[in-house]
Amino acid sequence: MDLLQRASLIACDQPDSSATITAAGFQFLLMDTTAQVWYFMLYYFKAIESQGRDVVEVLTLLFSISFSTLGKDYPTDGLSPVQMEFLQDMREYGLVYQRKQKSKRYYPTRLAINFASGLHQSSQVPESEGFLVVETNYRIYAYTDSSLHIAIVALFAEMQYRLPSMAVGLLTRESVHEAFRNGITSEQILQFLKMYAHREMRKNTPAVPPSILDQVRLWQLERDRMRSSEGERRLYMHSVFIVCGLFCFQASFIFFTHVTAKKNFLLPGIEFSFVCLLFHVQFCTAGWTVCIWNYFADETKLTWL
Repeated sequence: MDLLQRASLIACDQPDSSATITAAGFQFLLMDTTAQVWYFMLYYFKAIESQGRDVVEVLTLLFSISFSTLGKDYPTDGLSPVQMEFLQDMREYGLVYQRKQKSKRYYPTRLAINFASGLHQSSQVPESEGFLVVETNYRIYAYTDSSLHIAIVALFAEMQYRLPSMAVGLLTRESVHEAFRNGITSEQILQFLKMYAHREMRKNTPAVPPSILDQVRLWQLERDRMRSSEGERRLYMHSVFIVCGLFCFQASFIFFTHVTAKKNFLLPGIEFSFVCLLFHVQFCTAGWTVCIWNYFADETKLTWL
């Protein structure tokens, strides 16, 4: 839990409160497996360095695993206490396999060998692991019984129903915009759909229908076409205030025209246009006073649109 917080994948507002996934956490879920391991281990190295443990010994064991053979066991004899502690952490992360915690031999997994040797996963997983079928009507069919895979699809799709070995979702503007608000980008969504495309979908080029690719990118552009800053919002509110003052000036002009046409109640020597001008000056002065006060109080530069 501490490592996840250090990596900014989850956040806790209070010590006793439940953890919530951050924007970086949502992006982490859509990464490929090798990229997830690299992201996680980089923060792990920073954590052990802050604890005063020797990073060199940890990296020595990690690099030795890169020369290991998949399926072959290796002894723990000769490992230092720091390396033994790192080996137990790797056992929890699924990078090595030990029958028991105190076992004298360990088996490096394929994930650990690929990670340590620098091999990066291709843009697509093996055909046997592809489970997504995306149709041009924005429906997504997930042929899997993995709750994790279905939960990841639910990050950007509206789930319709779930069967024992299949789940059906729908790409909607609202569901995709919800993913954008969580920090997920359109390219990450499309990369995930391509990576886990079903073997039947991979017979097409591209694996995801072009209409889906274009629409998801358009939804991203639709969200990013307008950006506002604090200064721009303040200027907008002050402009609205001044416009309201002008509106009240016009309303007061109509009111006084209607009243004075029937009854002349103005004091002698006071022109009607002077009264209307006074209303106008009062509203505009109040609006600009609030605008200038906020400018100097908050030191926020106003950006003219």
